[in-house]
This record gives sequence, C-alpha cells and structure tokens, in this order.
Amino acid sequence: MHSQEMKNRIGDLVKQIRENPELSGEEVFACALQTAFLRERGFTLETPIAGEKTAYKAVFTVHSGAGEGEKIPSFAFCAEYDALPHVKHGCGHPLIMGSALAAAVELKALLEEKGVPGRIIVLGCPAEETYGGKIRIAESGAAEEADAFLMAHPVSGFSALGDVAYSGIRSVKIVFRGSGGSGAARMANPAFVNPLDAQNLLYGAVAMRRHFFPRDVAIAGVISDGGKRANLLPVSCESNYTVRSQDPAHLEEYTLLLRTMAEGASLMTGTEAEVTFGKPWLPTRPNKVLNKSFLDAMEKRGFKADRTPPCRGGCFAGTDFGKLSQMRPACHLHFPIMKAAAAHTEEFARISGEAPAAESMFAAGESMAETAFAFLADEKFRASVKEAFTQDVFEE
Repeated sequence: MHSQEMKNRIGDLVKQIRENPELSGEEVFACALQTAFLRERGFTLETPIAGEKTAYKAVFTVHSGAGEGEKIPSFAFCAEYDALPHVKHGCGHPLIMGSALAAAVELKALLEEKGVPGRIIVLGCPAEETYGGKIRIAESGAAEEADAFLMAHPVSGFSALGDVAYSGIRSVKIVFRGSGGSGAARMANPAFVNPLDAQNLLYGAVAMRRHFFPRDVAIAGVISDGGKRANLLPVSCESNYTVRSQDPAHLEEYTLLLRTMAEGASLMTGTEAEVTFGKPWLPTRPNKVLNKSFLDAMEKRGFKADRTPPCRGGCFAGTDFGKLSQMRPACHLHFPIMKAAAAHTEEFARISGEAPAAESMFAAGESMAETAFAFLADEKFRASVKEAFTQDVFEE
C-alpha cells in the first residue's frame, strides 16, 4: 500500500506531465521527470535507448533469497506519456505513466519486505500515438530480459478491464500515377490516364469487399490527395489505408489482398501503382492468468471488474504494446476514470485529471504490483502464466 507521501509525489509527476503536454518523440520533460524519480529510488537508468531520445529503461534487482547461479526472474511495466495535437492528454497517458511508477515502487517494497529475488524493469515508451516507441524498443533488444510485461490504460466508465485483444494495424500508402497532367484538362485528350479513376475504383472495391471479410478484419481508407482542380488532370493521386485484425495471419493476408486490389485498379485504368507498407503493429495477446490476477486485485480494492473474455471482432483499436505481448506473456490492462468520456477528447483529458481517476490509477498500480509479485515469488503461478501464453487467446 502506497504511503500518502508517495501518492503525493507520483500524483505531482502526473499533474506536471498533464499540464506540459509533449507530442510523440518530443517528451523531453516527461522523460526527465520519470528518470529522476526512479533514480532517486535506486533504479539503474539507461536513456536514451532504442535510438529514441525520450525512451528509458530503469532496472532494480533484489538478490536476497536467490541461490548461487540461480536465474532471477524479471517483470516489466510500460509507461506512456506522449500527448495528442489539439486535445493534448485526451488519451490519459500521464495516468499510464503514473500507474507504471506506482507498480514499480510497490513491487520493490514487496520484494524487499518478503526477501524475494526479482528484477523490476520500467520501460519508458514514447510515441504510442504515432510511430510506436515500444516497437523500436522491442526491436532494439532492450526488452529481451523481461519475462513478462504489464501496462494499464485509463478507460471511460466505472469498471476495470483486462486485455481485450487489441487489433494489429498495418498502414498502407497507395499512389497511382497517370499520364497527361501538367495543366492539361481531363477532357482535352482521350489518351490521357486519370489516376483519380484508379483511386475511386479501389475505394469502391474495398467498400464492397468488406462485406466478405472475417469478423476480426477491417480496412478503412481515405483519398488524401485526389487532385487540385476539377478541370485539371492530376499527375498522381494518393490514398492511405489501415488494415486491422486481431489475428496476425489475417493482418498479413488482408494487407496483401489490398495490394492485389490496388494492382487490379491500376490494370483497369492504365495507371501505375506504387504500394508502400508501414511497419506492422501486432495484435495484443491477452494472458488469461495475468488478466484474472489483475481483476481479482482490483476487486479487492473496491472496483468493479468486467470479466467479458476477449472475442474475435470485439476490438479494432490498436496499440504498439502488441509487439511486446507477442514476445512474452503480457497484458494491456485497463482502469476506470470513474466517469463516462470518449477517449481522444478534451473531456477525457479533463476527467482523467480529477481525483477519482488518480485513485483508480493507484489501485491499478498496486494491482499490477500484486500480480507481478505473484509471478516473481510463486513458481506455480509463473508456470501457469507461461502455459497461458501458448493457448488460444479467444474463448469460442
């Protein structure tokens, strides 16, 4: 249980970051506050990491109780802290950061009090809202020593949630190029080729084809550049799509299908197509044992728990945490802000700065610490978590 002094200290960090929002990759102030806090509490800090100036890795190891040559298990918590344009902290990332710090400090106290060996890792993860800092951290090898991961995200309402099986996301940019252009009117020469025709064919094809997608697949797109004037033939036109699925195989399959459809539109219109794929954001892989432990702990602290199991097609939101959850047992958990508000709005930003949301954040931190302590201290629990990692995440 956190002391009031510790709650005040972490709450002040949350407040400072909320009042000084920084966009993805520019979270210099937020990173400095967190690293100073963790260094004061004995954590070894490494920053920057993964080529990210605002990413960090903090480690604290309790050796007491470990046998000679015994491997000390590790548990990692992920902090997020980037803001959005216009709505600033409308996704509540300072609360995610606060819950991660609260979990790390609480777990440190538990390990030291009980004499249980374990390694605590806090990963400072920038740019969740854009290019995905966790993906770069994972690819750099900075997260390899962790045996499991947890993070907790604020959500609208009054109930705690486990990992709902977030979708993976693949971004696709499609550029069609025609002939003519350079100020030529579309009707001036029937030999000219209009790339906007290809974009419209593709857009319509996706709209028709989606009726036959599996329930866990969604493709959405926008024609971001369709030309400049109605009486001028565009030289090129651009569209941007996202493919989303909770199944990594479906994510790959339907990304390739979109490319095939673009090639078909190109063939039908005589245009040239250039298809560029973004780096994949993998789906999260819920762990039913970690989910249950967290929700049990939240209920003990007086919060309602929504135990609806993950279902196919139930979530098309995405997160860069998926990369970590495909590596090791992990859960992207949720705690309530204690009022109703849509995420990515000014209202969510306001409510997430209120006292009930902060109390929920601390409960989530303590619940994550309780779950992590069970993982580090109890070999049977640790084995059950690892076994769940091998199982199908959906209960059909």
